[in-house]
Amino acid sequence: MSSTGFGSGFTVLSYSLITICILMTPLAEAAPKAALWDFWRNQSASVQLPPDTGFAAFLAQYRDQNSEGVAVIDYAQVTPAAMRGLEDFVASYIRIDPRGLTKSEQFVYWVNLYNAQIIIQILEADIPASIRDIRPGLAGLLAGGPWNKTQFKIAGQEVSFNDIEHRILRPLWRDARVHFVLNCASIGCPDIPAQPLVVANLDRQLEQAARTFINHSRAVSLTHDELTLSSLFDWFSSDFGENEAKLIAFINQYLKQPIAQYRSVNYAYDWSLNAP
Repeated sequence: MSSTGFGSGFTVLSYSLITICILMTPLAEAAPKAALWDFWRNQSASVQLPPDTGFAAFLAQYRDQNSEGVAVIDYAQVTPAAMRGLEDFVASYIRIDPRGLTKSEQFVYWVNLYNAQIIIQILEADIPASIRDIRPGLAGLLAGGPWNKTQFKIAGQEVSFNDIEHRILRPLWRDARVHFVLNCASIGCPDIPAQPLVVANLDRQLEQAARTFINHSRAVSLTHDELTLSSLFDWFSSDFGENEAKLIAFINQYLKQPIAQYRSVNYAYDWSLNAP
């Protein structure tokens, strides 16, 4: 068999296999940086936010808490009618151009759309053990999950989950509390809100989401002098402060028993599906 120029015995097949292995190796739990998609910056307040009744009804019926106090979705019990209701809610959202909403409405729009579509993805994938088991073609090879797959076409643009989180919400609002209302269908993730976000109560919902998550052991746990934090605070460290001291200060704003002393910090995350 002839050489390909990479050294004796190194074949095109070998190179291809190595390339595939590299592609399939998950990133070291890295998260994309916030990078503004300038197309979505516009604001004209010329359209209305569609009603959230279909999503609210779904959450009221299928959202619950497990024995550890983590919000879960009873995916296995979702009826075809409930699925259609959720799909209708998403369809009503993507029919409008969100740039015509006020800034607060746009925030609500993107978070509710993200959370509803995450549920749809889990149901369409026949309820996997983890969202990372969903690997939609080449877009899912770098890290398991549907994050880079196009989910919608909105205002003529193809939009993925990563687009919503890292190219729209994070850079446009620069509010770290967004991480506590976006749900990734995992036990380690902050709870999916009990009701869709609404403009009138937005700040209260953001504050409550931050407080609920940070005071749960999957977010912050101090055993002796070993501090274990959710990997969320590691992946998005730039959103919570420029250094560890600022991160701890952010956490202490919400923690019932603020962190005073610790020797080391570890990070952990549970990617198990947020199901009963």
